[in-house]
Amino acid sequence: MNLQDFKKIFTEHRGCVTPDELEQLAEFAPDLTLGVKVGYGSRFTTTAKNFKLDLENNTKYHLDIHNVEQYVRDVYVPCSTYDEVRRMFGWV
Repeated sequence: MNLQDFKKIFTEHRGCVTPDELEQLAEFAPDLTLGVKVGYGSRFTTTAKNFKLDLENNTKYHLDIHNVEQYVRDVYVPCSTYDEVRRMFGWV
């Protein structure tokens, strides 16, 4: 991932993160805050570098406690982070 790819998340994707971009974000912007909307239970936030581990823990918890198979509906950059990054780089 380069700066142009990173910019695309904020200017073209409106903060939505694709599965392909998750791996790249973990290396390019590991501390970027991400929101995760899941199929069961509350949304949660994590960082790009911790996404896999936090999702694994969330999935395991819902399977163990509620006997429900968890899935990801959306991964996105929360508004506060989205606005901060856009302001920092001057992206309109």
